[in-house]
Amino acid sequence: MGQCAGGLAGRFPAAGRDTQQQAALQQRLAETSRRLGELPPDGLALDAEQVSAGLAQHAAARALRQQLAALHGQLQPLSQRLSQLHAAGQASKQEQERLETTLAQRRQAYKEKNQQFSDVKALCEMEARIAGLEAERARLQPGSPVRSAVPRSIRPSPSIRRWFPA
Repeated sequence: MGQCAGGLAGRFPAAGRDTQQQAALQQRLAETSRRLGELPPDGLALDAEQVSAGLAQHAAARALRQQLAALHGQLQPLSQRLSQLHAAGQASKQEQERLETTLAQRRQAYKEKNQQFSDVKALCEMEARIAGLEAERARLQPGSPVRSAVPRSIRPSPSIRRWFPA
């Protein structure tokens, strides 16, 4: 009979293919049967009381499921809003850093200008004191001509005298 099947397979090529498919199907059936045997036995032997308790629990959770569905609808807009606020926060942080840098520069410039002002003020006060001392010396020596002990280059300019009158 094996010769006959082999002879037929040669004459009918589809018959060989069918036997291969049949062998593959039998192998899959054996594998499925083996896996079915590995599964635990039916454990769903519930009595009426357990079923009614499960249904009651399911009904009680309905409001929570509806609330969850409603909240899920709000999730995407709130997520987008959160990302917008995060981006705005980052922009604000960068702006604050830029402004703090500008403030530090302006504080430094103020310190420098204030130091220059203090130096000019001290110089003017010294010049005023020198001028006062020269006037005092001229008063004490009425017959002698007043010669300035202060070189012309150190004397205050008219614009500085305007700021600090003697």
